[in-house]
Amino acid sequence: MAMQIKCLISHAKRDSLAITAHTHSLNPVPFLIYDPLYNGDYRLKPFGQEYNNNLSNIAATNFLLLGQAVPDDLAPSLFED
Repeated sequence: MAMQIKCLISHAKRDSLAITAHTHSLNPVPFLIYDPLYNGDYRLKPFGQEYNNNLSNIAATNFLLLGQAVPDDLAPSLFED
């Protein structure tokens, strides 16, 4: 049975549990792929401040991981070409 787990960690920060609104920081947001059957058939692009990877790239990445075509109106995936 093939298994793949994707995990997106929120970068929202809360000042108090009593407040329901939240603000967003500019801190990086971890994106993890757990794929025990990984055989090198894909690679994530490098990351860091010098690269233009952001949350808008997650949707296309998930489409590809699910074996679906990426809609034209989405930002590119996090996978290297």
